[in-house]
Amino acid sequence: MDWYAYTHPPATNFAPTSVKATVYDNRLVAVARDVSLLFPQGATVIEITDDTATEDVLAVYGGQIYDPVANTLSPPPPQEPAPFTNRRPTIVAAAFNIHVADFDIPSIDGLFNIAAAVYLDVGSYMVFFVQPQPDAAYYAVITGDAPAARLSDQAPEYFTIETKDGPGGNPIDPAVLSVQIMRIDQ
Repeated sequence: MDWYAYTHPPATNFAPTSVKATVYDNRLVAVARDVSLLFPQGATVIEITDDTATEDVLAVYGGQIYDPVANTLSPPPPQEPAPFTNRRPTIVAAAFNIHVADFDIPSIDGLFNIAAAVYLDVGSYMVFFVQPQPDAAYYAVITGDAPAARLSDQAPEYFTIETKDGPGGNPIDPAVLSVQIMRIDQ
Protein backbone atom coordinates (compact mmCIF):
# COMPACT_ATOMS: atom_id res chain seq x y z
CA MET A 1 0.00 0.00 0.00
CA ASP A 2 1.20 3.51 -0.81
CA TRP A 3 1.14 5.35 2.56
CA TYR A 4 1.01 8.77 0.89
CA ALA A 5 -1.98 7.86 -1.25
CA TYR A 6 -3.66 6.24 1.77
CA THR A 7 -3.32 9.33 3.98
CA HIS A 8 -3.67 12.33 1.64
CA PRO A 9 -6.72 13.70 -0.23
CA PRO A 10 -8.85 12.50 -1.79
CA ALA A 11 -8.43 9.62 0.71
CA THR A 12 -10.49 9.92 3.90
CA ASN A 13 -9.19 6.94 5.86
CA PHE A 14 -8.61 8.88 9.11
CA ALA A 15 -10.77 11.39 10.98
CA PRO A 16 -9.00 14.78 10.86
CA THR A 17 -8.97 15.34 14.66
CA SER A 18 -8.38 11.77 15.76
CA VAL A 19 -5.13 10.55 17.29
CA LYS A 20 -3.04 8.28 15.06
CA ALA A 21 -0.23 6.10 16.40
CA THR A 22 2.35 3.63 15.17
CA VAL A 23 2.64 0.44 17.20
CA TYR A 24 5.87 -1.57 17.38
CA ASP A 25 5.94 -4.66 19.62
CA ASN A 26 2.56 -3.62 21.08
CA ARG A 27 3.96 -0.25 22.26
CA LEU A 28 2.74 3.12 20.92
CA VAL A 29 5.81 4.87 19.53
CA ALA A 30 4.91 7.77 17.22
CA VAL A 31 1.69 9.51 18.24
CA ALA A 32 0.16 12.55 16.49
CA ARG A 33 -3.06 14.07 15.24
CA ASP A 34 -1.41 14.93 11.93
CA VAL A 35 -1.08 11.65 10.02
CA SER A 36 1.67 13.12 7.83
CA LEU A 37 3.97 12.93 10.89
CA LEU A 38 3.78 9.13 10.92
CA PHE A 39 6.10 6.87 8.94
CA PRO A 40 4.77 3.42 9.79
CA GLN A 41 7.14 1.15 7.87
CA GLY A 42 6.87 -2.25 9.55
CA ALA A 43 4.43 -0.93 12.17
CA THR A 44 0.74 -1.30 12.90
CA VAL A 45 -1.19 1.97 12.72
CA ILE A 46 -4.09 2.57 15.08
CA GLU A 47 -6.55 5.43 15.32
CA ILE A 48 -8.02 6.75 18.58
CA THR A 49 -11.27 8.50 17.70
CA ASP A 50 -12.70 9.14 21.16
CA ASP A 51 -9.81 11.31 22.36
CA THR A 52 -10.61 14.76 23.77
CA ALA A 53 -7.18 15.58 25.18
CA THR A 54 -5.88 19.06 24.46
CA GLU A 55 -2.37 18.27 25.72
CA ASP A 56 0.49 16.87 23.71
CA VAL A 57 -0.87 13.53 22.50
CA LEU A 58 2.59 11.98 22.44
CA ALA A 59 2.96 12.78 26.15
CA VAL A 60 -0.51 11.32 26.83
CA TYR A 61 -0.27 8.12 24.75
CA GLY A 62 3.43 7.56 23.97
CA GLY A 63 4.75 4.30 25.38
CA GLN A 64 1.32 2.86 26.19
CA ILE A 65 0.73 -0.83 25.51
CA TYR A 66 -1.77 -1.78 22.81
CA ASP A 67 -3.72 -5.06 23.10
CA PRO A 68 -4.82 -5.89 19.55
CA VAL A 69 -7.23 -8.62 20.69
CA ALA A 70 -9.14 -6.44 23.16
CA ASN A 71 -8.39 -3.26 21.17
CA THR A 72 -7.39 -1.47 24.40
CA LEU A 73 -4.54 0.68 25.68
CA SER A 74 -2.87 0.35 29.06
CA PRO A 75 -0.03 2.22 30.77
CA PRO A 76 3.44 0.80 30.29
CA PRO A 77 4.78 -1.37 33.11
CA PRO A 78 6.93 0.48 35.64
CA GLN A 79 10.60 0.70 34.73
CA GLU A 80 12.84 -1.56 36.73
CA PRO A 81 15.70 0.36 38.31
CA ALA A 82 19.03 -0.25 36.66
CA PRO A 83 20.95 -2.95 38.48
CA PHE A 84 23.67 -1.72 40.77
CA THR A 85 27.09 -2.31 39.35
CA ASN A 86 30.07 -2.19 41.61
CA ARG A 87 32.54 0.02 39.76
CA ARG A 88 35.97 0.39 41.24
CA PRO A 89 37.72 3.73 41.22
CA THR A 90 40.74 4.08 38.98
CA ILE A 91 43.75 6.08 40.11
CA VAL A 92 44.47 8.57 37.32
CA ALA A 93 47.16 10.65 39.08
CA ALA A 94 49.11 10.73 42.33
CA ALA A 95 51.77 12.71 44.14
CA PHE A 96 53.36 11.00 47.13
CA ASN A 97 55.14 12.84 49.94
CA ILE A 98 54.81 16.41 48.75
CA HIS A 99 57.27 18.21 51.05
CA VAL A 100 56.29 21.72 52.13
CA ALA A 101 58.92 23.96 53.77
CA ASP A 102 59.71 27.67 53.94
CA PHE A 103 56.80 28.72 51.71
CA ASP A 104 57.89 26.34 48.97
CA ILE A 105 57.52 22.77 47.71
CA PRO A 106 61.16 21.67 47.52
CA SER A 107 60.49 18.05 46.55
CA ILE A 108 57.96 15.34 45.79
CA ASP A 109 59.01 11.72 46.37
CA GLY A 110 56.80 10.05 43.76
CA LEU A 111 54.66 11.20 40.84
CA PHE A 112 52.13 9.60 38.53
CA ASN A 113 50.56 11.84 35.86
CA ILE A 114 51.55 14.93 37.87
CA ALA A 115 53.70 17.54 36.11
CA ALA A 116 54.28 19.97 38.98
CA ALA A 117 53.07 21.29 42.31
CA VAL A 118 53.20 25.02 43.03
CA TYR A 119 53.05 26.73 46.42
CA LEU A 120 50.38 29.46 46.25
CA ASP A 121 49.98 30.56 49.86
CA VAL A 122 49.88 29.10 53.35
CA GLY A 123 47.69 26.00 53.05
CA SER A 124 47.15 26.36 49.29
CA TYR A 125 48.93 24.36 46.57
CA MET A 126 48.18 24.03 42.86
CA VAL A 127 48.96 20.69 41.21
CA PHE A 128 49.09 20.19 37.41
CA PHE A 129 48.35 17.01 35.46
CA VAL A 130 50.70 15.74 32.76
CA GLN A 131 47.68 14.38 30.83
CA PRO A 132 44.59 16.51 31.52
CA GLN A 133 41.44 14.77 32.68
CA PRO A 134 38.42 14.64 30.33
CA ASP A 135 36.49 16.77 32.84
CA ALA A 136 36.61 17.85 36.48
CA ALA A 137 34.56 14.86 37.74
CA TYR A 138 37.35 13.26 39.76
CA TYR A 139 37.91 12.66 43.46
CA ALA A 140 40.89 13.04 45.76
CA VAL A 141 42.22 11.07 48.69
CA ILE A 142 44.56 13.40 50.58
CA THR A 143 46.72 12.16 53.44
CA GLY A 144 49.52 13.69 55.46
CA ASP A 145 50.20 16.01 58.39
CA ALA A 146 47.24 18.38 57.89
CA PRO A 147 44.24 17.74 60.15
CA ALA A 148 41.92 18.91 57.33
CA ALA A 149 42.65 18.81 53.59
CA ARG A 150 40.42 19.07 50.55
CA LEU A 151 40.34 20.11 46.90
CA SER A 152 39.31 23.75 46.82
CA ASP A 153 39.34 24.01 43.02
CA GLN A 154 39.51 21.44 40.27
CA ALA A 155 39.67 21.57 36.49
CA PRO A 156 40.70 19.11 33.77
CA GLU A 157 44.26 20.54 33.77
CA TYR A 158 44.91 21.12 37.49
CA PHE A 159 43.54 21.04 41.04
CA THR A 160 44.18 23.09 44.17
CA ILE A 161 44.68 21.52 47.59
CA GLU A 162 43.67 23.46 50.69
CA THR A 163 45.00 22.44 54.13
CA LYS A 164 43.79 23.72 57.53
CA ASP A 165 44.36 23.06 61.20
CA GLY A 166 40.87 21.55 61.46
CA PRO A 167 37.44 21.71 59.84
CA GLY A 168 36.64 25.39 59.33
CA GLY A 169 40.02 26.26 60.80
CA ASN A 170 42.98 28.33 59.71
CA PRO A 171 45.29 27.53 56.79
CA ILE A 172 48.48 25.69 57.70
CA ASP A 173 51.45 24.23 55.85
CA PRO A 174 51.90 20.54 56.67
CA ALA A 175 55.41 19.13 56.52
CA VAL A 176 54.27 16.49 54.04
CA LEU A 177 51.11 15.44 52.24
CA SER A 178 50.12 12.98 49.52
CA VAL A 179 47.25 12.98 47.08
CA GLN A 180 45.69 10.34 44.87
CA ILE A 181 43.24 11.41 42.15
CA MET A 182 40.59 8.86 41.23
CA ARG A 183 37.79 8.54 38.69
CA ILE A 184 34.77 6.28 38.69
CA ASP A 185 33.83 5.96 35.05
CA GLN A 186 30.30 5.07 34.02
